[in-house]
Amino acid sequence: MDFALTEEHGMIQKAVRRFAEQEITPTIRKCGQDQIFDRSLLPKMAIQGSLGYLYVLSTYTNVKTSHCC
Repeated sequence: MDFALTEEHGMIQKAVRRFAEQEITPTIRKCGQDQIFDRSLLPKMAIQGSLGYLYVLSTYTNVKTSHCC
């Protein structure tokens, strides 16, 4: 089995990582301490196309996102 990322998956990974580093990392500590979700990220995530990941995480994994959305 080949578990290597396709070129398209690699591009998605880089885009999501860049977004996280630029938009999420600067505020993550305060959001974690205050137990809040920065809702200003939602429109930015929607524009990038990664907003659906919250739904997928909450639907198909044990990750709980209902408290922050």
